[in-house]
Amino acid sequence: GGTTASIDLLLQNLFIDMEGSGTTTDAINIQGDTVSTGVVIEGCTIHDFDQDGIIIEAGNDETVVRNCRIYDGVTANEGRYGISSVSDGSLIQNCSIRTASAAGAGIYMNVALLAQIDSCHIAAHAANTIGILAAALTTMFVTNCFINAAAAGNIIDYTTSATVPSSSIAWEAIQGTDPTIGVLTTSTVGGL
Repeated sequence: GGTTASIDLLLQNLFIDMEGSGTTTDAINIQGDTVSTGVVIEGCTIHDFDQDGIIIEAGNDETVVRNCRIYDGVTANEGRYGISSVSDGSLIQNCSIRTASAAGAGIYMNVALLAQIDSCHIAAHAANTIGILAAALTTMFVTNCFINAAAAGNIIDYTTSATVPSSSIAWEAIQGTDPTIGVLTTSTVGGL
């Protein structure tokens, strides 16, 4: 579900332990020169990623990332993004992502059109870590996600307000860990 393309590349049930790898090393990188439609990454576990857990570069449209567990154990280097995508029409579904980088996000969408993020559990543990970050005119639809962030403005953040049409209203059990802040029902623009 989520893509109409045939599967051109399937990465399934991989366990990638990146403990001790370099600070600029990605676990899975679907590079821009691949230019494939219908990449499926399913059932993978990525432990202690040091830059990005999964990165999908431009031209790899309708990519599906499903049933993956991506977490930064922070034993060597802080990971930046659990999933980073510039893919149009992508689907990220039923993934569990934990990151603690002060400059990162669980999911980072950059110029990604019509992205779908569904039924994910995202934990953004550092003070400036964002659950889902939408940059540069990304349009995305977020449904049925549990997002835990250390600061309220860090649940879902759009870097620009010009991301129409986007919908991020069907969240479930969103919480900021700051006890003075209640459950949020709206996203932020620039952390505000």
